[in-house]
Amino acid sequence: MRHAVHYVLFLFLNLQNTLYEGDYHAGHPTIITFWQVFENLSAENKRKFLLFLTGCDRVPFLGMDVVRMTVAVLPDATEIHLPESLTCHFLLLLPMYRRYPVERTMETRLLQAINHNRGFWKD
Repeated sequence: MRHAVHYVLFLFLNLQNTLYEGDYHAGHPTIITFWQVFENLSAENKRKFLLFLTGCDRVPFLGMDVVRMTVAVLPDATEIHLPESLTCHFLLLLPMYRRYPVERTMETRLLQAINHNRGFWKD
């Protein structure tokens, strides 16, 4: 059941409720890499990503339909920058990583970002 919830989370964020701004679009190489990395995250890390994006690690009371993630380019970012989020707007600011292998760079930086997130109501 828990695995099914995280798969639903993936589908809602990826297929239905994600908007792209600026240079990003669903077919952009950075976005494709992001979704590949996200899909391979453990259930626990997907939950941490939800905390990173929304400030809460639980599916909202009204369901995932209310979470409309927007992904935009993190301005002036380099390979060492981590993804950032604006939780009030469900905005993910994602650098355009180019260091080969891009998947490893994306995974490393994303995990660093979500594991150093405190969210709301945390000490």
